[in-house]
Amino acid sequence: MSELGEQNYQNYAEFGEQIYAWWWLPDHPEDKIPGVATFQSGERGVVHVLGMFENLKFPAILRSDEVPLVYGCDTKQRSWTLTNVLLAGSLFAGPLNSKCGKFYKAKLGAGRILLGAHVPTDRPSVREMVFYPSGLKEWAGSDRGIQFEHDQERDLWVSEIRSGKWREPIVAEIGEGRCLTIEYRHQQNYSYEKGLPVSHSCACRVTFETGETLETCFKIIKLFCDFISFATRITSGIDEYFVKIDGGGDDGWARVWGLSSALRHGTENRVYGQDMRNFFTIEGVPESAGSTISLWYKGTRKFGTAYSLYFAVALRSARTYLEHEFLTYVQCLEGFGRKEGPTGRLMPKKEYRKIVDDKIVPFLDTLVLDTLVEKNVAEAMKDYLYMANKKTLGEILSELLSKRGDEFTKKWIPGTDVNEWVKEVVVLRNDFVHVLDKPEAKQTFYEDGWNTIIALRLLVEAQLLEMIGFSGEKIDEILCHTSKVERRIAT
Repeated sequence: MSELGEQNYQNYAEFGEQIYAWWWLPDHPEDKIPGVATFQSGERGVVHVLGMFENLKFPAILRSDEVPLVYGCDTKQRSWTLTNVLLAGSLFAGPLNSKCGKFYKAKLGAGRILLGAHVPTDRPSVREMVFYPSGLKEWAGSDRGIQFEHDQERDLWVSEIRSGKWREPIVAEIGEGRCLTIEYRHQQNYSYEKGLPVSHSCACRVTFETGETLETCFKIIKLFCDFISFATRITSGIDEYFVKIDGGGDDGWARVWGLSSALRHGTENRVYGQDMRNFFTIEGVPESAGSTISLWYKGTRKFGTAYSLYFAVALRSARTYLEHEFLTYVQCLEGFGRKEGPTGRLMPKKEYRKIVDDKIVPFLDTLVLDTLVEKNVAEAMKDYLYMANKKTLGEILSELLSKRGDEFTKKWIPGTDVNEWVKEVVVLRNDFVHVLDKPEAKQTFYEDGWNTIIALRLLVEAQLLEMIGFSGEKIDEILCHTSKVERRIAT
């Protein structure tokens, strides 16, 4: 095992490789049946077995606390675990022995495949995890700081790593006793020429104070891949990762593949143009890379919905409908606006509720008693009043634009009147959502909607940059450099 602990080359398999093995249920190791397993990147693993496990029960609804497991041992004596197992197909035959049950041949689907360990049945406890997201090497600058020295005895140029701040491991506390470390790897190269390529890579290692589930590991990986995607503006993902499981057998390390392992937002990487730059690399973070990553995890817990909405459309390989992007960014900004400050409300909740309950609700009840208002109408009015304490979309947009300043509005907001633009966005949102039938608003949107979408997206990205510690001037500088090409195309 290497210093990271995951490089066990016995636990190596190619995508598409056929795995011949015996398979059994954890509670019934005596009932083994033969089968062949195959899996592809980003797809559910498939196992064709001859027969069916007599005691295997498939839940009607797959829940996290009811995950069927199947163990396996292949011809190379390697341990396998299939999780989230579902019956994908079967062939019926005549009377068979009890071990095969009713099936002559069955096809099982596995949400995750683990190679190298038999996962305990009582919710696997992961103590450590290693993964290699695409784009990390470029963001972290692992190819920088390399110099060459001449070995006169052998007449060879030897590449070495010059000590520097970016060469030290990056450590980030990501909450709840979890620590993420980015470690640099370098293989020393020799050549008769000075300009030889140097082999380098970066790995992420996460350690846990208490054991975590595989689902938690997946969420941590997803958030980090999204961080790299946001920073580089190119989608980041993984095809596999490594986990160290308590009670997993052997040394506890397992290689994991599965449907949820391919964390990509689209079928292809979306690049915004050759002269479009990254948002930031490791050398451009506000304080330190570790603190920036920590703020990312902290911010995504606070602005979870807004964050998810942004990544639903921002990094897709193909454009969605304009209406979809417009509504997604609007809802994203509403999520940010209502989470800003201590409450995201116009008045403290208790004070506002007391005014409504003491002053307005009795008046509505009187109207019902006097038969001036139907009871269901009065109840609807009460619900509306309770909701009216939250900031409106117009107020949220005005606050966010005010925070960005005049330079931002001059560069990115279509038209000359910012207040008028805010009103147009609100009217258009209401028209799309509530079907108000205002064709003039839609006509304006279809004529110049892409510029509006760019402005909304930049507001969201400014919020995300601020969330991880960037200041106002730096945010304006980043957005100006990275978005000028797309803006020019849209105008």
